[in-house]
Amino acid sequence: MLEQLRRRTSRSGLEIIPVNVWEGVNPFVEARNFCDLWGIPPTVLVDEDGGLAARFAVRGVPTNIFVDSDGTVTAVGGSTPEELESATARLLGSSSLIDPA
Repeated sequence: MLEQLRRRTSRSGLEIIPVNVWEGVNPFVEARNFCDLWGIPPTVLVDEDGGLAARFAVRGVPTNIFVDSDGTVTAVGGSTPEELESATARLLGSSSLIDPA
């Protein structure tokens, strides 16, 4: 779902960066395997100690955090395709930057 959204917004300059959190054993290997399995570009942040998750009060995964170009969090949550697209359109300032599915 996120990879499809990343492709549909590629011309906007939006970056979608997954964060691997709460991975008990070999988190870097697990993140790489996940990217390979789902065809996701290999830019993944690894939150080994859960500090980033704690900072954003993440209670479960997956959780989506939308951050604008100034570093301001604009939305937390959004797990259905409709919620993700709506939060993305708000972040970009226009749904016209999202190509049709």
